[in-house]
Amino acid sequence: MMMVKAASIVNESASWYLKMKGDLEQIFTQDKIALTTAYNKKTSAITKKYNALLNKLEDGEGKGEEEEEMERMKKARCEEYNKESQQYLSDLAKLTNQFAQKSELVSRIFFRDYANWMPVQLNDNSNRFLLDAQAKYITDVKKIRSHPGQSNGKKIIVPTLKERWGWALQRSGSTVTP
Repeated sequence: MMMVKAASIVNESASWYLKMKGDLEQIFTQDKIALTTAYNKKTSAITKKYNALLNKLEDGEGKGEEEEEMERMKKARCEEYNKESQQYLSDLAKLTNQFAQKSELVSRIFFRDYANWMPVQLNDNSNRFLLDAQAKYITDVKKIRSHPGQSNGKKIIVPTLKERWGWALQRSGSTVTP
């Protein structure tokens, strides 16, 4: 009777674990995409705003005031970009930490149940299930820490440095390797 109960607990815990991990990854991915999309819209608006203003000014000789105004606008553009980037990275860090904490809790609960109930299910008094659960838990936590939202092979598309700052690098003549 106890073996049947243990099997039921292990199976329910495993299905709960898989469902929760998938749901957490899906929510994280959707939130990250939404956050990145909002960031990209804001930076595009900044680019359009300052490109329109800079295009009105002409860069020529004898126009020192216009050159100073252009430099002031470029500085203001960079300050706005930095402000938006800082906010984006702060929000992304919160989102990633929240995902990691929830995923770790799900893993901890599942592997606790696995370590406690597998020996009962199989009528095995050895500690191999405890050791197995510990090893798998550590592997799971490593995956969470190294690739949040990607433990099931799905990739999250985030703009690269070159994609985000390509316009600034082209103007300055610098290059970035991905």
